[in-house]
Amino acid sequence: QLASDVERIRDAYRRAGYRAAAVTVEAATTPDGLDSGALAAGLALADAGEGLYVRFHIVEGPPTLMIRAVLELDVPEPDQLPLCGRLLGELSQELGDPELAIPKPDPVTGKKTGCVAIPKHLLYKEDDVTATRDRLRDFLFKKARPRALVDFEAADDGNGHVIAHYKVHGATVVTLGRVVVRGNFHTHLSIIERELRLQPGEPLTSDALAEGARHLRNTGLFDAVNIDLPDLCSADSAPG
Repeated sequence: QLASDVERIRDAYRRAGYRAAAVTVEAATTPDGLDSGALAAGLALADAGEGLYVRFHIVEGPPTLMIRAVLELDVPEPDQLPLCGRLLGELSQELGDPELAIPKPDPVTGKKTGCVAIPKHLLYKEDDVTATRDRLRDFLFKKARPRALVDFEAADDGNGHVIAHYKVHGATVVTLGRVVVRGNFHTHLSIIERELRLQPGEPLTSDALAEGARHLRNTGLFDAVNIDLPDLCSADSAPG
């Protein structure tokens, strides 16, 4: 149980941005035994004391800092710069650091790609940063890029610094194709299409789909409303 407690404390420090934190534990049947391993063992063998005294030693160490965020996009060149700016802006909001929204030259190559940000003093809270992978994907869906996939890798330079590297694939804009209604037997199709408000050729966004489903549910005419995108995962499908 004590070993498990040590791991939980270490994990708490890791999540708070202190990956180098060291935690040890001592236990004895009397307070004096906490300062001497030999005494603690002797007291335990002698069955001295009625309880168990536990002391944790915690050295949090230096904070782990996220020193750079790098985006790598496989979109056409004209689309790359504005999309990088939007994604860095979203990262800035997710991680609460305004500096992430400001593109900087790549410190390695010196190039101004618009896809690199350098926060000033951002704790690398591992769980929070890792979660941005899915949040960026959701953000891209809201921007009519539902086929986008986001890979994330954290590179540790060994000095308590981490570089967050994101690779974005398939982030092309998708438009809405045909709208097919199934399972309806009583309501006129024109009423459903009017409430859905989904027009072929419009950008396909998660917000538009959610709004369409909400409007249909609010009519009270249906027990359930489900929206499926059968062609969404097909890499060979044409936009729409």
